[in-house]
Amino acid sequence: MSINFVLFDAALELIPKEIIRHPAILADSKRRGTPPDEILLDRAVHHYAMSGIKNSERRGRPDIVHTTLLVATDSPAYRRGRMKIFVHTYDGKILNFRGGVRPPVNYNNFVNLMAQLIRSGRVPLHGRPLIERNEGSIKTLLESIGGFAILLTSRGRRTEFKDALEKIDQKTVTLLVGGYPKGPPPSELFKLCDDAISIYDSMLASWTVASRVIYDLEKFLLKI
Repeated sequence: MSINFVLFDAALELIPKEIIRHPAILADSKRRGTPPDEILLDRAVHHYAMSGIKNSERRGRPDIVHTTLLVATDSPAYRRGRMKIFVHTYDGKILNFRGGVRPPVNYNNFVNLMAQLIRSGRVPLHGRPLIERNEGSIKTLLESIGGFAILLTSRGRRTEFKDALEKIDQKTVTLLVGGYPKGPPPSELFKLCDDAISIYDSMLASWTVASRVIYDLEKFLLKI
């Protein structure tokens, strides 16, 4: 049994063009010594500028992506090469992590690396790529990786995750966890996935959901 872990609608993107000249963006650019179009959107820094963009409540949270990836890549399933990790961003980019690659623990190093990845399409710039960036829809990603797709959402049916696992007879399981601060998953995801479940009576942080379901998969399917 193998696992695909997908962080969908991840709030990870460069500064959008419509606010790139906002005073808050320009001030941050000057402080960093970095062009504004090479900076990740971050609500902690760009809060006032973000009021002018669509779906602002779902965007500008690279910290969610960072913490969730730290949890997922530190799991035994990933360390033993039994789980692949993908990030599908809000603006339609697919980040593919090569086996064994882990993000920087330091947050500043992480955001700099992600900005470089989104701009250049790969890191490192030369040699064998460790992380690659492509363009594509969540539908395209799910069709390419396959497996029994389980959407983790508070809008799903309430059940224990291990009970849902007992019904799976495929060799690959694809887990989908939201990488944004709040709101329901895109409606199309419910149609694209084989199951949509809630593992708790209210919303949980992305990294909490990731840690709980990966642990259950390791115990139930991988016997780790």
